[in-house]
Amino acid sequence: MKDAILERQFFLAYSDIYEDFDSFNIKSILRSIPKITAIERISYLLCQLSLPGETTKKTHASILLQWVLLLASEDNKRVSKVIRERSLHEDPKFHFIDATSSLMLIEYLLEDNNFIEDKLSAEQESDLFKAYLWCIETSIRKQQAAFNCDDNDSIDDLVRKMLPAKLSFREIDSFKDYRIQFIKTFYFFSFCETDVEYKEYLLLFLREYNVATWDKYLLNLITFYLTLLQQDIQLTPKLCAPNLNKQTADFLDAFCLNEHRNYKRSDDFTELRNTPIYKYENYYLFLYFNFFVDKIYQGFLFDFAKVLSKNKCRIKDFGDLKSDLGEKFAEHFAFYKTIDLCFKNYADIQLKGENIKIILKEGEPDFYMRQGNKVFLFEFKDPTLNKKTKHSGDFEEIKRCILEKFEETSSDKKKGIKQLVNTIKQIQNLQYNRSELDEFIPNKIVIYPILVHTDCSFEVEGINYILKERFKQLLIEGNIKNHHQIKDVVLINLDTLISLQDLFQSNKLKISTCINEYLNYSSDNKKIINRIYSFDYYIRYYAFNKGFKNLAPIEFRKIVDGFVEKEKQIKLKSIL
Repeated sequence: MKDAILERQFFLAYSDIYEDFDSFNIKSILRSIPKITAIERISYLLCQLSLPGETTKKTHASILLQWVLLLASEDNKRVSKVIRERSLHEDPKFHFIDATSSLMLIEYLLEDNNFIEDKLSAEQESDLFKAYLWCIETSIRKQQAAFNCDDNDSIDDLVRKMLPAKLSFREIDSFKDYRIQFIKTFYFFSFCETDVEYKEYLLLFLREYNVATWDKYLLNLITFYLTLLQQDIQLTPKLCAPNLNKQTADFLDAFCLNEHRNYKRSDDFTELRNTPIYKYENYYLFLYFNFFVDKIYQGFLFDFAKVLSKNKCRIKDFGDLKSDLGEKFAEHFAFYKTIDLCFKNYADIQLKGENIKIILKEGEPDFYMRQGNKVFLFEFKDPTLNKKTKHSGDFEEIKRCILEKFEETSSDKKKGIKQLVNTIKQIQNLQYNRSELDEFIPNKIVIYPILVHTDCSFEVEGINYILKERFKQLLIEGNIKNHHQIKDVVLINLDTLISLQDLFQSNKLKISTCINEYLNYSSDNKKIINRIYSFDYYIRYYAFNKGFKNLAPIEFRKIVDGFVEKEKQIKLKSIL
């Protein structure tokens, strides 16, 4: 793999054209603009970021040039001059569409109740364009520290600059694969069917959304989303309501903004996440498809928790739900299912933590796997970074929260890397070398410690580095022997494992090779940016070079085929 580089993408910002950034009053500028038309324009920009694959240079330049043609004469001349002088339409590093800036502008537009649809005048086009450039510059200034990084920084300085700046925007900018979210939601519904308490909770949820069965809920969702993506025309955020069946319309209505309430902006775009659709007259306007995809799983869990709270169940909010599901579903169902699909054809020995605990009583990893002389220790953690921390810009606070999530809580409960260190100590003390667990030659094994997480925020450059360095320190403090037999800890998203499970299952990817290649890549002292590169980024790029084409996992196709066949049978019975 090529070395990571600190390559700037640059945007056309407000100060590139105008001189009054500090005095620009965005609320005043937007006041007279027809909001529906303006929101649709910005949502269209966001559409271009919501499909698999990278948005091309041609797309950025084309949309900029199309908009410039609509501007008032003086603004057209100003912007066109900058485009010519800087050859923006030819520069591969130039970007015009930015998710955070677009969402920021949509929130400003939603604050005003001027919800009318009307053609924009040239002057209004200019005002909207200026407002967008102002949002771009505001976003850039928040990330300025990351842009000031270079190869001359020490690695600690690099992490201190880059991590706080990039953490705020990672979840916004990351592409959300609806297929992975759909698989996880299917797993959750399947889990509910096996749990006495959650089976009752599921009935409450279905009743709230007026859906007969959970597979009908999922089939409506996936059918609708596949229909959107398979349109012959270019993906558009605008959808005609009369063309939809009642069940799909009812489903979409649940995620629509209430235009009559006072909209509140936030750094984390909280209201847009919860209600990413605006409905007016006979149309649904998808404000950001990525947020709609979030509703398939993460947002669905938020809504599930709201229903339980509304019905005065013991689950009071999303935090309660995440905590309750952390072990019984996330680990014992979704994580184990994914590990099995990835590695069932790879390992000689596979042991679940719950089975190890019966033998050892305590200190077990979540999953133990051995292939030859390679031992893989998996610790699964399902934490999230709260929005206050993500947007704090405070490196020390961010680092403290990361270690609390993956090392030890404020109440001294050992987690993540401390659990891995404890398991390594047990292995070296031969507690695993018994017929009930595994039998191996102790001085021959190589140990691969792996942390599996569920929050894309933990993919940001620097987080794996922080945990790796802390893990090394804990090995020393714990008097762990034979460090040369212990690999550095790696951090990987469960979503990454799900997306690559077919390659792992067919042994086109081998987990040991992926980790070894990554550790070689990230240990080059001459290439400092390589050292903070995340394993998630690396393994996806590595898989691409091995022929990964971002196809739907076989598991996804099996689930959809099962739903379709079941639907056929239901229709057949109704005819008979």
